[in-house]
Amino acid sequence: MATRTQQEHHHISYQGNYLRRGSENDLADVFFGGVTSLAEHLDRNIMLVLRDGRVLIGTLSSYDQYGSIVLSNSKERLVAKNKFADVDMGLYMIRGENIMLLGEVDAELDANNPLLTRADQDVVEALLAETKEEKSGGVVGGAKALT
Repeated sequence: MATRTQQEHHHISYQGNYLRRGSENDLADVFFGGVTSLAEHLDRNIMLVLRDGRVLIGTLSSYDQYGSIVLSNSKERLVAKNKFADVDMGLYMIRGENIMLLGEVDAELDANNPLLTRADQDVVEALLAETKEEKSGGVVGGAKALT
């Protein structure tokens, strides 16, 4: 996993898909095919959309050559209608093959989003269940409920 310390921060440069570390006299080239740009986002808040539709927000702590990442202080964002809730998840590792979308989160824009309002987790979960039932048309387990 690639991590960045304060000392290394000043000695990192990018050339194509190669990350160059060290001083000018002692450079070690490390190939990170396709995930080089993640180095720019280390220690920053990012949002992920996973293949199963879940949305995670957290601080990018580490990543590897397969695009797998480690999030610290992560939260799962539940969204229903125009409300959202963040559920604390702690330290979270996600395999690269499960990540569909990744982007940096602007904390100010996230806090002042006019399209979403923060709500309690219970409220958002109830709205999600209601929405799921509406989509299924009352069908439970393949059979329509009798009324």
